[in-house]
Amino acid sequence: ERLKRIILKKYNDEKKRIILDVGCGVGTEASILQDFGKVILTDNEFHALCVCKKRGFSGVCASAEMLPFKEGVFESVFAIDVIEHIEDDRKAIRDWHSLCPKGSSLFVTTSAFQWLYNEHDKAVKHFRRYSKEELKQKLEAEGFEVVWMNYGYVILFIPLAAVILFNKISPFKIKIATETLSVNPLLNTVLLTLMRVENVLVRNIPFPFGTALLCEARKK
Repeated sequence: ERLKRIILKKYNDEKKRIILDVGCGVGTEASILQDFGKVILTDNEFHALCVCKKRGFSGVCASAEMLPFKEGVFESVFAIDVIEHIEDDRKAIRDWHSLCPKGSSLFVTTSAFQWLYNEHDKAVKHFRRYSKEELKQKLEAEGFEVVWMNYGYVILFIPLAAVILFNKISPFKIKIATETLSVNPLLNTVLLTLMRVENVLVRNIPFPFGTALLCEARKK
């Protein structure tokens, strides 16, 4: 829902685009992106692309920083929760830049605040979390200009920060889950409602914090 709102804000016409979905996973975002153009999927995990194929999508098995495409062929590049998994993130951004013609858009979502780095990040093989300043600097250094940037998952920030700070000062540790856990149905409904409100506001109201960063950049 969040991704669709972002795209609708950007692309409110009928034009069909060639879109690259970097690190597509099992094709969750592709099912949304297909409404806005032809989607090319890439991932470095072959089994993920097999799942995509069962869902009706074809893809290319390739590293996110060494993509086998001609320069300037994609009107939009989406890297959704990808860049934190890449050791040489500057090389990846440089490669994505080469795939876009001037004026094309790069959409990036990633984990926010390095001091929130925790065992879950390690478990899912994140190299880092980002500040707004770091992500902006790296994008601009490789030839993009940031159109907008905001924090996301604001509601999760305080509980996660509280647990991490507690673990730093206490001999007793609270385990941070590495898998999605079932929660009380009422609490789940409240959280989903708050997330929907956040999705509506994220493009227009700057949030002071969050556990994620969302960004749109344009190739200069």
